[in-house]
Amino acid sequence: MTQEKDSEGTFSGLRTRAEETLSRRLSDTEDVSVLSPVEVQRLVHELRVHQIELEMQNEDLRQAQVKLEELKDNYLDLYDFAPAGYVTLNEKGLILEANLTAVRLLGVERQSLMKMFLSRFVCQELGDTYYLYLQQVFETRSKQTCEIKLTRQDGTHFCAQLVSVAVQDESGQCSRCRTIVSDVTERKRTEKKIRDSEARLWDLYDNAPNAYFSVGTDGLIRKCNKSAEELLGYPREMLEGKGVFDLYVDGPEGKEKAAKVFQKFISGEQVANQELQMQKADRSPIWISLSVNTLRDADGKVMESRSAVVDITERKRNEELTLQAARLKSVADLSSGVAHHFNNLLQIVMASTSLSLMELELGEFSEIKTNLEKMLQAARLGAETVLRLQTFANIRADVTEGEGAIFDIAITAENAAEVSKPLWKSDPEKKGIKIDLQLNLQDGCLVKGKENEVFEVLLNLIRNAAEGMPQGGDIELKAHVQGKDVVVEVRDTGIGIAEDDLPRVFQPFWSTRGVGIGKGMGLAVSHGLIKRHGGSISVQSKVGAGTTFTIRLPLSQEPIRKPEEPAMRPAEGHLTILVIDDDLSIPSLLERILAKAGQRVFKAFSGDEGLAIFNKEPMDLVICDLGMPGMSGWDVGKVIRSICQERGIPKPAFVLLTGWGGQELEREKIAESGVDAVVAKPIDSARVISTVQEIAERTRGDRGRFS
Repeated sequence: MTQEKDSEGTFSGLRTRAEETLSRRLSDTEDVSVLSPVEVQRLVHELRVHQIELEMQNEDLRQAQVKLEELKDNYLDLYDFAPAGYVTLNEKGLILEANLTAVRLLGVERQSLMKMFLSRFVCQELGDTYYLYLQQVFETRSKQTCEIKLTRQDGTHFCAQLVSVAVQDESGQCSRCRTIVSDVTERKRTEKKIRDSEARLWDLYDNAPNAYFSVGTDGLIRKCNKSAEELLGYPREMLEGKGVFDLYVDGPEGKEKAAKVFQKFISGEQVANQELQMQKADRSPIWISLSVNTLRDADGKVMESRSAVVDITERKRNEELTLQAARLKSVADLSSGVAHHFNNLLQIVMASTSLSLMELELGEFSEIKTNLEKMLQAARLGAETVLRLQTFANIRADVTEGEGAIFDIAITAENAAEVSKPLWKSDPEKKGIKIDLQLNLQDGCLVKGKENEVFEVLLNLIRNAAEGMPQGGDIELKAHVQGKDVVVEVRDTGIGIAEDDLPRVFQPFWSTRGVGIGKGMGLAVSHGLIKRHGGSISVQSKVGAGTTFTIRLPLSQEPIRKPEEPAMRPAEGHLTILVIDDDLSIPSLLERILAKAGQRVFKAFSGDEGLAIFNKEPMDLVICDLGMPGMSGWDVGKVIRSICQERGIPKPAFVLLTGWGGQELEREKIAESGVDAVVAKPIDSARVISTVQEIAERTRGDRGRFS
């Protein structure tokens, strides 16, 4: 209507302006008859132009009016048939306007509905809620939302969502509000189903046999189940909100590895069957297998992780026992080779001793020093062999990639070939079988890790090669550098492995040699050891054409750090030293060695005797054997530390001598007993002097260092 009035006004204005123009032109002269024909013609032309303009304006206005009517009809259609009900209310809640959807929702004709209050349809018990909502709409003058239960004219109920906003009039007052009324019954029903489903899922989740955690991107535990409480010994209230990294043990198998897994989760990667160490509330460690799924929001952003944790402590313990048994069997298999090696060393010692005695009687002293040096070298080689066997039989299953020292795998392969001679030479020759082993080893094949583990792998592969040639043949042991890798190959000309069996050769307890012949653990152990060194092991074989096992390990860029040979020189510092050992010859020998180095030495042949001397004489250094009857070296260390604490005096340096391997790994015992160093027997004079010299320098620099 407003646009129609505007159109009429515009047309009237144009007509008035035309009449005024004509009147003005006519008023310019008193007599129209005096106008010339040209002037009259121009005047008529101007009138016609004005008339055309008026007609065009009139047509535009007519078309605009038609379009306006169409838009009005469309608006009414959209308004009436919108999916939600629309009503206009006054301050008291009287319905002033309503669309057809609202009419259908409430079940009342439009004319009747626009004389009712909306409160009539509100369930009686929710009346106060509705009136407070309506009051809030007009007071805040901002959009307000409310969910409420409404009753139709026929008495049926439905859940409605009201969204209202107050409308200002020309004076700025709010006397009306527009309200959207939506039927959300189905949505509420769906939400209830979801809540019920989540409750059932949580019940399953909470009573699942495995532990489950939800962890946010901030590393905090958001949720966990009962199994998580039972696994770790924490109440749920303590776990939820706790930093997940606090649950892992320190070290490469705990916090460090967990941090790498967490970074994978942050980047959106899936994690499956990661083995890590956690610690329970009582600080005891457990092994777990961790699998992580990532939860994202609608934009694909990582929100949290859902982690499944399985306790594999017992499995790891059984694996360790199985591996230990396999290693001990390997030691037993190599015993004849070790015996052969020791017999050769003993032959050197005995021959050199006999020669020295003969030359001593004949007064030929020039060769005695050479003989003694040969004996010392043979003894050192024997000690290295014993140490290798000890570490070989006590390899730890929790080795971390990159740990260990730098070594030349070519030298390791050569040693493995020598020690394994009974497997590929002596034993087959007893059966009339001839096997040749050829070495093709390149220098400089440096890798980082546990040499005794790689040594074990090579022994396993040599043994398998020998067992795969029942009629004899050739073994080639090859090592070379290829790019950034060190490649080791063990090739034989034996019976080979069937193509169908190749994918299973590294599986535990699988063997091509039949039931009851071996336990099938050699290749499985080898695969695990090489993998923990960051490498790979593969096999190529063909029936009747032999087998080749290929090991690839990362080439180390670091050189081999060889320990400096201790010099045989007197110690610069003078110490008072107590030597305790139940073997009568050892304290006497150490006394003679240390006395020649200018040290004051007391000797004892038991822990009790040593402590009696310690109570009388202040000591700078105690050298004590580990395995003694009555009181071990650990016990002696504890008592000495306790005595020093009671007296308030500095504790002497305490060196533990042991013929057993692996004691340097007993970190807790070392800390408890006050041991400063663990030295493996046998120890020669040069090393004794070097150890004492080092301690003398420490003592001179800081007398209270060992307190």
